[in-house]
Order: sequence, then C-alpha cells, then structure tokens
Amino acid sequence: MSTSTITTTAAPAAPLQLSTAPKPAVNNALNWDVSDGTAPSSLHVVPKFEDKYEERKWAKQHMAAAFRTFARLGWADGASGHISLRDPVHPELFWINPYAKHFALMKASDLVLINHEGTPMEPTKHKVNAAGFIIHSSIHRARPDLNAICHMHSPFGRAWSCFGRGLEMLNQGTYSPPQLPPVADQQ
Repeated sequence: MSTSTITTTAAPAAPLQLSTAPKPAVNNALNWDVSDGTAPSSLHVVPKFEDKYEERKWAKQHMAAAFRTFARLGWADGASGHISLRDPVHPELFWINPYAKHFALMKASDLVLINHEGTPMEPTKHKVNAAGFIIHSSIHRARPDLNAICHMHSPFGRAWSCFGRGLEMLNQGTYSPPQLPPVADQQ
C-alpha cells in the first residue's frame, strides 16, 4: 500500500504596503502636511475660525479628547487633576472638568463654563472641584495670555511626593511624562 501527499504552495504574499499619505479631515484640522511645499512637516494644524462659537465647539471637543488621552496614557488616576480652557466666546470665562468625572469618560458636553467666582455660566448638573477652581481661576486671572492649563495627580507623581524630595535634573527627559513630574524645592 502506498500513500501519497499532495502539497500546494501559494505564491508568496506581496509585502504589506502602508500608506503614510495624510488624509484630509474636516476643515483640514488634522492634515499632517502643513508645509508650504518647500519642506516636509508633520505638525498639527489649529484651524482659524471666523465664528467664535465654532471655535468654542472645536476647542471643547479637543479638551475632552485631551482628558481621554491623559487617562489612556496613565497620567492621571481617574478624576484627579484638571484641565481648563479659556472660552473663545467670552475670554473672561473658562471651561473646567466636572468634579468626580473619570477622565476616560469625559465628553465635551460634560465640561463646565465658570466665571472667576466659581459660578457656572450655563445650566449644568455637574459640580466643580473647589481646589481645581482656585488653582485654575488664579492662573487664568494672572495670565490672560494663557488659554489652557493642566495639572495632574499621576500615580507616579503621588508616589514620589511621599518622599518630599524634588527631582534631580539629570537630563532633559527627567521632567517628561510618563516619568515623575517636578516637585517644588522647599529649601
């Protein structure tokens, strides 16, 4: 009795071709190529707006995305820390994250518009953290040239703060996330 084996071989697969060409987004806001044609560039384009309400919508969407990105990268522990954004429509007001809302779940509609006294300027079901308000309101008031401010209580930073020591500046990466944030020198 004999046995036979039939083997078939497929032609080798062509190598996977990945396209690195930019894909235009709405208003070219996420277009990778922002060069003038003389040099390549991979910078993000911040669109120019004629309508301040459209600018507000865009800014709030990106602010909420920043919260979700911080959560995904592990830079915050749930709801600890804040990001605030000066309102494009009313620059004397600013948007801040609501109290006890996990960063990974943040949506533009969750953000709270407040004045420098902490009063919400639009109807909201959310509360604002008092410490976050005090920090961000003080900075926005003192620095009208700043449009966005963030601070985090990362797990690494909180663990390091238990030692009560600052970080040695051994190289420029010492202060880059996800490594430990700087601690004020208390000498």
